[in-house]
Amino acid sequence: MRDAETMNMAHQGGELEAPSSTLFAFATALTDRGADTLEMDVRATSDDRLVVIHDATVNRTTDGTGSVKDMTLAQIQALDAAHWFSPGTGQYDHTLSADSYPFRGIRTGGKLAPPSFVPNDFRIPELREVLDRFPGVPINIEIKTTSGVGNEGEADRTAGLLAEALNQPKRVNGIIVASLSQPALETFHAAAPDVPVSASAASMVSYISGSGVLEPKPVALQVPMRLGSEDPPALIKALDPLSSFLAVHTWTENPEDENDAVYADLISDGVDGIMTMAPGKLADYLCRAGERRPDGSPRCAEQVPTFTAKPASHSLKKFLKSGLPIDANCSVECQAIVAVRMKPARAKALGIKGRPRPIDYGLVQIGVVRKVAPTGVGSSHRYWAGIYKNHARRMAKVKKIKINFDLRFVDSHGYWMGSWRRDVTLHR
Repeated sequence: MRDAETMNMAHQGGELEAPSSTLFAFATALTDRGADTLEMDVRATSDDRLVVIHDATVNRTTDGTGSVKDMTLAQIQALDAAHWFSPGTGQYDHTLSADSYPFRGIRTGGKLAPPSFVPNDFRIPELREVLDRFPGVPINIEIKTTSGVGNEGEADRTAGLLAEALNQPKRVNGIIVASLSQPALETFHAAAPDVPVSASAASMVSYISGSGVLEPKPVALQVPMRLGSEDPPALIKALDPLSSFLAVHTWTENPEDENDAVYADLISDGVDGIMTMAPGKLADYLCRAGERRPDGSPRCAEQVPTFTAKPASHSLKKFLKSGLPIDANCSVECQAIVAVRMKPARAKALGIKGRPRPIDYGLVQIGVVRKVAPTGVGSSHRYWAGIYKNHARRMAKVKKIKINFDLRFVDSHGYWMGSWRRDVTLHR
């Protein structure tokens, strides 16, 4: 099903590792805990402002009480969103000793913030703050509903406010809007048709069962890792046609799900992204499993590929006739782009015309690779770096010359590994 690497999606910023849905959690998920994208929930305040919070009330995570919909933005942002956070519990247990809550009091000035952070990073953020703080980061935004409560009108109001927020200024790239509520999703899509959405629960179930279509047309199916006795990711995997146009994301449901066995099982089911409570733990697994970041870049130092290269000959005669052999070896499957250059003054003396360009490091390009032969399984090659034929005639009587060879390596993920660039003196 997958044709890309698995995304590490920090659910609420990773609520097992940092205070849920705070700017501190989102920032550290990206910089310190290996997340590729952020997942968050939005609700509307009584004064029609969108705040990022999972629960319908502020009771569980903050030092306050009350329903989000009945409070103003100012009232909500006066609270300490890290008040009940205890690392690793994920349940915001209110019965622990005071020293179990390491970030308590930073919001209110009773404790110093960690370096590069401020007290406001530990409050409930407004959605606009998050969008402004992470302008180039992929973000999954859920229009929150409350299970078992008749709150479609509330979700619909939130949907309208979210469409307005993403339209001014327009923010489309990297955003996916989700909701369990089909009416709320339809309201949002009608007001912001250019913003990608995932399927609602009702739309997805009807589609998988073959009794309906996905409307509005989504870019992703976002499903729980288990639904009673069913395995939704495995069910979707069986519907192979979905792989051509839909991503599949799933979420872990409790702290016990955050382990290597669960991660491996989800990836084997073909999911494109895991919404995890513990992005640091998932990042560690993805590193050990060899899973790159979605853009193909290394996820950790252990995944950074290395390469070596050396000329197999210094024969000027061979260089002019068939190309100079250069042996290259990479720690992973790779290929190289080869350029051959020389100093402008030497080129001019030989009657070789060429204009140095910035990409050529002030040199004149006089040749490229003529042929390549693999000498190992995907990672070792011999490159014959040769001179352009019309230039070779001008060097027929040269006894010795210095040539610059440049090999630029790319691995099978499209990741640019670096360059091997050497001046090599060739002799007759």
